[in-house]
Amino acid sequence: MSSEKLEKLRSEALQLPDGERAELAYELLKSLDAPADADTAEAWEQEILRRLTEVESGTATLIDREELRRRVARRRGSLVDFFRTSPLVQEQIHLTLLDEASKGWEDVEQGRTLSVAQLGAKHRLAKKR
Repeated sequence: MSSEKLEKLRSEALQLPDGERAELAYELLKSLDAPADADTAEAWEQEILRRLTEVESGTATLIDREELRRRVARRRGSLVDFFRTSPLVQEQIHLTLLDEASKGWEDVEQGRTLSVAQLGAKHRLAKKR
C-alpha cells in the first residue's frame, strides 16, 4: 500500500467515533494473529481430553461459583491496574468479552452447549476417526 493511501486511510480512521475506532483497531489486531498450527491444536486436544478424564474419574479438583468469584476478585486488582493504563486495550477487551458472551448466549439458546459427558464422548469419537 502506498504511503498516500495509508495516510488517507489513517486520517479517515481517526475521524471515526471512539467506539468505531476501537472496533476497527480490534479487527486489525485480530487480523495479525497467526493461524493456529497443527501442533498447538493437537496439544490443546490432548489437554481437553486429559481434563475431561480427570473430571469424569473424580480426580479433578473442582470449585464452585463462589470460590471462582473470590479467586477472580483477588487477581482482578492487579489486572485492572495494568489494563487501566491503555484505553485501547480496555476497549479491545471489552469488545472481545461482548463478542464471546454473545456467542455463548447464542449457543445456550440454540441448544449447542454440551455436558461434560457429552463433550468427552465427542472428543473421544473425534480421536478415533
